[in-house]
Amino acid sequence: MVTVEGDADRKLVGHLLPTGIDRPTTGRLRAFVAETLPDYMVPNLVRFHDVFPATPNGKLDRDALISTEEPPAEPEAVAVVDDVVAEIAGIFAELLETPEVKPDDDLWDLGATSFTMVRASAAIQQRHGRRIPVSVLLAQPTVAGIAADLGVAPAVPKSIEPDRESAEPPVGVDFFSATERAAFKAARHDLRVAGADESIVHLGAVPADVAERAARASRREFPRQPVELSELAALLAGAAEHVDSQGPPRRYPSAGDTYAVRIYLRVRSGGVTGLDGGLYYYHPLDHALHRVSRRDVIDPGLHFGYNRPLAGQAAFELYLFGRANAITPLYGDDAQRFLALEAGYLGQVLMQAQTDTAIGLCPIGSVNIEAIRTECGLDAGDPFLQAFVAGGIDRAGDEAPTGAAVCGVAGRFPDADNPRRLWRNLSSGVRSLRPVSDARRAQVGGDHPGGFLSDVDTFDPLLFHISPMEAARLDPQVRLLLTVVWECLEDAAHTAAELNGDGRVGVFLGTMWQDHRLVAAQSDAGEEIAAMSSTGSQAANRISHFFGFTGPSIAVDTSCASSLTALHLAVESIRDGECDAAVVAAANLFLHPHHLRELVDSGLLAERLPEGAFDPDVVGWVPGEGWRPSCCVASTPP
Repeated sequence: MVTVEGDADRKLVGHLLPTGIDRPTTGRLRAFVAETLPDYMVPNLVRFHDVFPATPNGKLDRDALISTEEPPAEPEAVAVVDDVVAEIAGIFAELLETPEVKPDDDLWDLGATSFTMVRASAAIQQRHGRRIPVSVLLAQPTVAGIAADLGVAPAVPKSIEPDRESAEPPVGVDFFSATERAAFKAARHDLRVAGADESIVHLGAVPADVAERAARASRREFPRQPVELSELAALLAGAAEHVDSQGPPRRYPSAGDTYAVRIYLRVRSGGVTGLDGGLYYYHPLDHALHRVSRRDVIDPGLHFGYNRPLAGQAAFELYLFGRANAITPLYGDDAQRFLALEAGYLGQVLMQAQTDTAIGLCPIGSVNIEAIRTECGLDAGDPFLQAFVAGGIDRAGDEAPTGAAVCGVAGRFPDADNPRRLWRNLSSGVRSLRPVSDARRAQVGGDHPGGFLSDVDTFDPLLFHISPMEAARLDPQVRLLLTVVWECLEDAAHTAAELNGDGRVGVFLGTMWQDHRLVAAQSDAGEEIAAMSSTGSQAANRISHFFGFTGPSIAVDTSCASSLTALHLAVESIRDGECDAAVVAAANLFLHPHHLRELVDSGLLAERLPEGAFDPDVVGWVPGEGWRPSCCVASTPP
């Protein structure tokens, strides 16, 4: 069941009736579910019941099921009296709405999500001047692990200066902050800036190379189908050693031909046809697999939270370990560096083999590896170098996709009635964040500053064949979407009739908040007829109906990613031939005070306005409004 536990963080809760004396742990249950179900069906929480509550007619009583939920029973943790541990445990107990979080509880197993971590990280930063490091959430995602890391001196963020060669990257970037990650990447610390007296030789245009890049993709999802043993053999053949004298012994170099990097594979039972599950060592001289363990479970718990669903899909995992005694006697302190280089060369060979096999590889840099190291019989001095999550892929999916061109845009933004004005404001440093105007105060509620539109009610109903009486009841988001889609078509130099004449036109709308429902509930109270409605589908269908578009008409709510999801679905629909052109739109308005109050009460809004973009000292969101339709049409790459 999907539940909302006091905030905007939705959780999938699994309810079970255990049999036998010993209850399985939450981690074991989630690992089992990840092996058998799609990743989006893996529960965040698991609740045990002696009996499921029933309604008087014998059906499952869902309301009673939720009200009787109890935190999962876990083994008692070792008593910890440190004040910091108690403080952090209290933060997570409040966010997860559970009576107690023990120091050694796995936070992911208790139901923590990235949304939870963002809020916890902000609270910890305010109190201790340090965010939660990603490395801690992989190796020890517990209150005790976070508290132990806080013993390190607080990291002081530095400003990002992408246009200076001497600029240093920030000491700490909050991994869970999409804004900080994007700013860090945009600074391009990887690139060197040419000096004023240096000549530059341009080498001409670079081919698009779409098919080649797609074939070597490192981010994939794996269908639940086994990998052929012959394909696995072809993949590993790149690491085989040849004893003839016709060339180098292997396809990749190694310091002094020591080849001290070993390959181990964990194969899921049924993951590779004709191969029993277990842990295998790949022998490069014999081109053979030696089974060193019968354990065939790929444990998602060994991975960072974001990678656990991917591990649940994998047919097998591949690990690269360095064998220290095969290289250190020759190269001493340089051995570690040479092992890392060899692992990189070998990894490239394996990644390139994706183009010739039906196997996809996703490189993973961090794994809680100690249990695997022991199972492999390796020494503590044998370094873990690289892991890959692997599974079968559809080779047809690597073909170069049909392109799509954005031929028109329009929008409404604070202090800007169109995208061109918005760009001028950004270029000249115009600040559009301020307290809500008196005209909008009744709709927005409160005095929290943000980026609010000055007018959301102006509308020409007759242009869209809507009576003034109906227009007064219509959701303002729908009214403005109709207007701005019209402007988008004008910007694209197309009419609706032209687009319809060339084929089907789809409408893909990203929408999250439906404040007009609350307005309608208050307005219709006591009336004989409920005359007002507000749904995302209504907005998308209104656009399709008025403009005569006959392609897919879809409203999408994926929270903060709604607009990007709508764009993705539109491009995929064009590529799949479901439509020949598409209108993509997104809208966000504050139309009822409950909207802003929910964000404030959830602790998601910044306590003050930022000094500028990516202000490192301001934690939280700033509310904003706007619309952004785009018109996309199909195009074929040259």
